[in-house]
Amino acid sequence: NDGTAVGTDWSEAYIQEAKDGMNRAWHDSGLARNNMDFRVAYPEDLIAAGIGTATMDAVYVNNVITLFCDQAQAIKEFGRVLRPGGLLIMETVLADRPRTDAVVDAARDMGNSIQAARTREENLAWLEAAGFEQPELQDSYEVAADRGYKADQKVATVPGDEDVRYEAVSWYVRKRA
Repeated sequence: NDGTAVGTDWSEAYIQEAKDGMNRAWHDSGLARNNMDFRVAYPEDLIAAGIGTATMDAVYVNNVITLFCDQAQAIKEFGRVLRPGGLLIMETVLADRPRTDAVVDAARDMGNSIQAARTREENLAWLEAAGFEQPELQDSYEVAADRGYKADQKVATVPGDEDVRYEAVSWYVRKRA
């Protein structure tokens, strides 16, 4: 009850939408007070949102991490803001093989978070470099490249990647103490 949740997004419209729903959210959650704050910032630069070093107990990022401009820098930034032993809850998508930057960048540009995925090995290397322990797998399932954010929705794909398989994963990852 004493904690604060800070939400960030680079879209002012999304931040405003979150702020507009704040009162309903904290009341529906049964909280005694509003513990939410929303700030405009890129995930690669959370200091711009006023989030200091080693000030957070947990960071949650969903599968849109594959759409970030620089995933490695964002993960490094999550490590910076987490206290030692802090928890990164990372929902992401993994590709079963490396692909060309052209395909990944084109998928990112069209907002296809599945097809913009990088490999397990790339993600593990970014986590290691940012000071994280090995992730604990909480959940995983195969996803199609054309799956939208709703299971029954289809999105456009970039040609040339038809044989790649994708796995959605939910990882709990601790920052090394």
